[in-house]
Amino acid sequence: MNIAVVGLSHKTAPVEIREKLSIAEAKLETAIAQLRACPHVQEVAVISTCNRLEIYAIISHT
Repeated sequence: MNIAVVGLSHKTAPVEIREKLSIAEAKLETAIAQLRACPHVQEVAVISTCNRLEIYAIISHT
């Protein structure tokens, strides 16, 4: 098992990029379901605010 983390914040990306990558609350469940549908992804957590996006995933070995 591995933990993968992908993210950006106001310190690492301009507002234009953060706006394009933000996940609206109404679409959060769909986004998580799409990530969970990826091979080897066991669990996913997403944090999306106006200043940052973080995706945490537990990835299985095969």
